[in-house]
Amino acid sequence: MSQLRPPAPEPRPARGAFLPMLFSGLVALIVIVVSVVFSFGWFVPVIAGVFFLGLFHYLAWGWWLGKIIRDDAADQAEEEKFWERGGR
Repeated sequence: MSQLRPPAPEPRPARGAFLPMLFSGLVALIVIVVSVVFSFGWFVPVIAGVFFLGLFHYLAWGWWLGKIIRDDAADQAEEEKFWERGGR
């Protein structure tokens, strides 16, 4: 019975997402320009604050915590090798 089914249609290739990306970028640019015009006094410090908050998160969670996790994994692998040798 399964041989009587028609073959599954071939998947269509993904269409380019150029126009949605272009429109999204245009909307973002308009929002940024309007924000700069209406909030000249505090916009730059807010952007700088967001940048430094992102930098802090990168350093704290990306670099520092990643180093701790890699060191812990290396210690754990070393301990497993120790116990595989019979604890000697």
